[in-house]
Amino acid sequence: MRNLLEKEILNIPVMSNDETLKYIKLYQSTKENLYRQKIIEGNLRLILKVLSRYTWDNKDDLFQEGVFGLSEAIERFDLSKNVSFSTY
Repeated sequence: MRNLLEKEILNIPVMSNDETLKYIKLYQSTKENLYRQKIIEGNLRLILKVLSRYTWDNKDDLFQEGVFGLSEAIERFDLSKNVSFSTY
C-alpha cells in the first residue's frame, strides 16, 4: 500500500504519547476540532501499522475505519486510567 496517501503520512512527525495526552486533555475540555485534528494526524501511523497486517484488496476502507476508530478513542479516552493512547 505504498500509495500517495501512505507516503504523505510517513512525512508527518509521530506524536509522542505525552503530546497526545496533552491534546486529548485540551480537546476534552474545549471540544476544539483543531486539537482533535492534531491528535488524528499525529497518530495516523498507528493505522498504517495495523493495516500492514492485512492483505485486503481495498485498504482505503480499512484506513477510513481506522480514522473513525481514532476519533472515537479521542472521545472516550479516560485520562485518569494512566494508559498510553496507542494501546487504548
